[in-house]
Amino acid sequence: MELQDSPQNTQRFHIDLGTIWYILWSQRQTAALFFIAAVSTTFVATLLSPPRYKATSRLELDPVRGTEVGMQDVVDVNNKAYHSVLMYYRTQVKVITSRTVREMTLKQFLENCSAHNATGESKWDCAPFEPNEDGKLPVGLLQDITRVIPSDQSRLMDITVTWSDPEVAAELANLTADSYIQYNLNTLREVSAGAKEWVEDQLVKHQVALSTAQSNAQAYKQDHGLADVEEQSTTLKARLISLNEAHAEASTNRVLLQTKVQTLTELQNEGKWEDLARVLESTLLGQLQARLSDTIAEQAQLSSKYGPKHPKMLQSEQRRMALEDAIRTEVTRLLAGNKAELRLAQMEEQRLNSELEVAKADLLTFQASEAEFSKFRRARKQAENFQERLHARLDEVTLAAQTQLNNVRVLDAALVPTSPAGPNMLLNLALAIMAGLVGGVGLAFGRNYMADQLNSPEEVSLHLGTNLLGFVPQVPGELPAEQGDLYTYMNPRSATAEAVRMLRLHMSRMPDGSFPRTILITSSTAQEGKTSTSIRLAVAFAQLGKKVVLVDSDLRRPRIRTTFRSHAKASLPDYLEGLSAVDDILNDTPVDGLTVVNSERAPDFPAELMASTRMTQLIEDLKERFDLVIFDTPPAVMLADPLSLATQVDMVALVVRQGHVTRSMAQRTLNKMRSVNAPLKGVILNSVDTAGSGHQYYYKQYYHKYLPAEDTQTTA
Repeated sequence: MELQDSPQNTQRFHIDLGTIWYILWSQRQTAALFFIAAVSTTFVATLLSPPRYKATSRLELDPVRGTEVGMQDVVDVNNKAYHSVLMYYRTQVKVITSRTVREMTLKQFLENCSAHNATGESKWDCAPFEPNEDGKLPVGLLQDITRVIPSDQSRLMDITVTWSDPEVAAELANLTADSYIQYNLNTLREVSAGAKEWVEDQLVKHQVALSTAQSNAQAYKQDHGLADVEEQSTTLKARLISLNEAHAEASTNRVLLQTKVQTLTELQNEGKWEDLARVLESTLLGQLQARLSDTIAEQAQLSSKYGPKHPKMLQSEQRRMALEDAIRTEVTRLLAGNKAELRLAQMEEQRLNSELEVAKADLLTFQASEAEFSKFRRARKQAENFQERLHARLDEVTLAAQTQLNNVRVLDAALVPTSPAGPNMLLNLALAIMAGLVGGVGLAFGRNYMADQLNSPEEVSLHLGTNLLGFVPQVPGELPAEQGDLYTYMNPRSATAEAVRMLRLHMSRMPDGSFPRTILITSSTAQEGKTSTSIRLAVAFAQLGKKVVLVDSDLRRPRIRTTFRSHAKASLPDYLEGLSAVDDILNDTPVDGLTVVNSERAPDFPAELMASTRMTQLIEDLKERFDLVIFDTPPAVMLADPLSLATQVDMVALVVRQGHVTRSMAQRTLNKMRSVNAPLKGVILNSVDTAGSGHQYYYKQYYHKYLPAEDTQTTA
């Protein structure tokens, strides 16, 4: 597991080889116990198991021979899958393992067993195969010890029986083959007899059906006048086409006349006589219009000489009015003629439309009758074809029934095995070793997943999906809180101090490579060591020569003042409430370069104070005075104080105490930080028990090789 400095803005689930090794190492006892139990149990069970013998009888099956009179040959069931070889062999496997064949086998075996034992030779144990108190044979036992396996790419099938007595195994395998052959032959004979009887019965039934189909077809043809179906259909279609053409022509003529009448009416209403004359194409109307034009021209000439009351002007006006009346009369007459012609066109169109509807109805009626007649004709044809096939099948069945063949034969009878087939100690142990390894690894990962607490650096990176900044070993013994906070300052060569210096290294660089000016330290719950981590980190940066100020931002439960025993003129709440200045809240400490800002009292509204403008101004003032500002805040999972402050700093680190907080609680805290876009750097695993099971190897890897024995023995 390597400490990573690169920021992660999305959660990832990643397992590397180091993490896998850690999980296996931490759960090594569980995995080892499971492995030993699996192997030892398998060894004892195999050792105590009696020897088992296998006897195999091989059969040859011919899917064609012996099926000359099968029902599928009499009736076309149109099911190709039923005739496939694969389906055939699967069916035969089910037949061999059927209850009927097993009962036949057991009955014959009990007879052979009694006869064999009566000869005085080696005794067979017949008891396991005898009927129970209810008189039922143990067919289930025979099924358990029998395996039927078709050979690939061949017509062979193996029947294998496994039993403790080799002679009984061979006998049962051969009897199973014989019972199946006898059952198969009986079935073929029954099918042969049944097929002939069925064909004869079908001939009688379908003769009646054929006569009925022929009578129905002829009666329907006579009732509906279907003398020549094709000729009648051609005549009706030709009539329909002719009427469609005539109707289309009449509709076109009606539309043209209707448009013309509408145009004439509009021109008449508007008094456009010249346009009317052109549209109507009337010679008389044209002459009247010409005379009217001459009269109007004459009036124009007379008006230049005479007044409106002059006799010549009055005569001209009378001629003009007479001509206009004549034009109106002629237009009215011509328009009436066009309207009459339109009415005739409409009547013709309606007549053709009626005849067209009648022709369509006649054609539809004929087509319906033709379709119905086709059904009768098809039924008659099918009945005739089926009747012919039945006669042909009857001849075939009669002939085939006399030459019935069995399609199964024994290719190799089962021989008495000379050596046991099982149990196989080496194979069982190999399988047990594999199962033990796989099960042990699975159990190790399962137990690690079920453990809800975060107990190691590997689990932090694995389950939280964020950077691991480092881990801090727990301090030895039961030290007071003040001494524990300054433990790294008082013991600079300890493993804890070295871990804090490593943590300082990883927190000394921003993503852009610059040094952070403000760092916020928080945790998910109380008692996780965020305050001690803040103090140790502040001391470590001060020892690096930086001017550091540590701000006790936990306004509810402040503790930094008790560690350094410092008392200033004022505290952080006083400044945030506007009661004091920055200089009043700064406290010197025994650590060179380290200044602290205490919180002497708990204010009424701590969350509002942390989000106030006074807090923002304090951050800017402290950044001007110091190289680094570290904020120790309350737990972030339930309080808003750290979230308000997290958006104003350069870096945020979450302290997680080993075995104290659950994964879900830590993840909730990280999600809260991400929800406000806090600059989350990563997680610090605190108070790590480096001597605990599953973690000592990690501690040794990073510290044991580099620190003197006197510095490591206190924390190991």
